[in-house]
Amino acid sequence: MTTLNSNSIASTWRKTFAPLSVSSLRLLFSGLAISLIGTWLQSTAQALLVFQLSHGRSEPVAITSCSTALPLIFLGPLLGSLTSHISRRLLVIATQVVELVLAAVLGLLVHLHVATLAHVYLLAFLLGCAESVYFPAVQRLLHEVAGSANIRAVVGLNAVISNIARFAGPMLAGLLIGSFGMAVAFFLNSLSFIAVILSLALIRVDDRQQSKLAGRWTFLTSARHLFGDARLLCVFIGVALMNVFGQSCYALVPALEMGSARATGLLLGSAGLGSLTSALCVMPFFQGFRRPGLLISCSLLWMGFFLGLTASFHSLWWQLLSMWCLGISTTILFVTTLGLIQTVSPVPAHGALLGLFSALFYGSQPVAALGLAFVADRNSSSRTIQGSALIEVCGGLLLLLLPQWRSWMLPGETQGIQGEIATKDDCSRC
Repeated sequence: MTTLNSNSIASTWRKTFAPLSVSSLRLLFSGLAISLIGTWLQSTAQALLVFQLSHGRSEPVAITSCSTALPLIFLGPLLGSLTSHISRRLLVIATQVVELVLAAVLGLLVHLHVATLAHVYLLAFLLGCAESVYFPAVQRLLHEVAGSANIRAVVGLNAVISNIARFAGPMLAGLLIGSFGMAVAFFLNSLSFIAVILSLALIRVDDRQQSKLAGRWTFLTSARHLFGDARLLCVFIGVALMNVFGQSCYALVPALEMGSARATGLLLGSAGLGSLTSALCVMPFFQGFRRPGLLISCSLLWMGFFLGLTASFHSLWWQLLSMWCLGISTTILFVTTLGLIQTVSPVPAHGALLGLFSALFYGSQPVAALGLAFVADRNSSSRTIQGSALIEVCGGLLLLLLPQWRSWMLPGETQGIQGEIATKDDCSRC
């Protein structure tokens, strides 16, 4: 029995990392990993820069986050539909060049000691515009390189890389800024985009067929498809619940810990460690799980429960354990929802739907955090987090009341391939 279990675990891990056997994916992931570390370098340095320029005020930090988020919310779904008609590789290269220039400009302004809050707000807004194209484009590019059969494994690997960068980036930023100054972080992030550009120059992807399949498929066509598919719509509701009422509460952790930098860092780090643990040790065993409605709803219940517990505990050790458990659910929700969007919807709809995903996943958090901070200032941080967690739990329970959702069963591997062929045939008639 032990041998059988060991073989089963080894087989699961091999399937999880099987996409890395494709040389193009190895190249692309290498470039993305370097770029993600650079992104966290800049994110950490930018928060410190705004804090210094504003003389310790918190509002400008929130405004900077919202400056990046607003283009994702309002432009993401619209610009994402471009990826159905324009080469994904060219779009990713173009956005990386834009972000390279933006990071270099901010680094130069900091180096010359002429940076102002207005400069940071403008550059953050332009970064959000570039990201509203980049996210759907790079996700579709990964889909094209890996294929539909491997997309959930690819999303899982991407989550592993993101969480490692989430750990390494801020720590590296602290060391570099302390030793060489703040401008270095922005310049290094600028250079990190070259890794993605070079990896894209080396891989070969034929995306002409995907553009042909798009035909006359527009943003409105994607919207009609979304609202005509109750289960897909519930997937996006799950994403919204996770971020608006779940992860946005991370912004209240400093207030929950009475401003303690040590406790705040430990709690956020514990959530990140939980996400990384989930990506490496938990999510691989859910890759073949065929009941996505149950998995998403149960993950929302799990996340809301431990979020409420974190706000209820007074002991830091119990809070750390609770945040670690919370972090496990975030990776499951991210990988499952993002994978579903790219496997159960028609290929031409992916651009607009991925743009909507980025709006809900990345864009909604800073805006929701502002709203939660407004409530917390008039109530208390712990009660605000508990109330938000309760809404997330109730949302997960309401989804379970839908028979179509809780009984949703994904097709087997053979059926999935046949379904994909049928989808392409349907798209060709669009």
